[in-house]
Amino acid sequence: MSRKNQGKIILIVEDNQYNMKLAVDLLELAGFVVLKAVNGQAALNVLVDKTPHLILLDLRLPDMDGVETFKKLKENKNLEATKIVAFTASAMKYEEAEIKKMGFDAFIIKPIDTVNFVNCIETIIHQKGKGNGGSC
Repeated sequence: MSRKNQGKIILIVEDNQYNMKLAVDLLELAGFVVLKAVNGQAALNVLVDKTPHLILLDLRLPDMDGVETFKKLKENKNLEATKIVAFTASAMKYEEAEIKKMGFDAFIIKPIDTVNFVNCIETIIHQKGKGNGGSC
């Protein structure tokens, strides 16, 4: 377990139970505190009394999709320092451009690359300032 990750809180917003379990397991093994939400409204509810360092946000969610959830997250002044990362199975170039244009700090493409996933999260969470919407 990495000490640099101790106390760092990550909220995962993901409706696929397998992606959720894999992401949670990898991040908890790396020392992160992980919060979970299965849809956008559940994420907003979690954020009433928690402020994560990073939010990993699936773009294809039931009810309120990831884009709408992202817009609501950006309205929350308590999350100004929180990195918001698009978590998507869509890897088309035009979608990458849209993700950058929307203002996500970064994006991670699914399926999860178990070898590089934690390093990618650590890079994003420990970088100074907001990200540039790039992937890792």
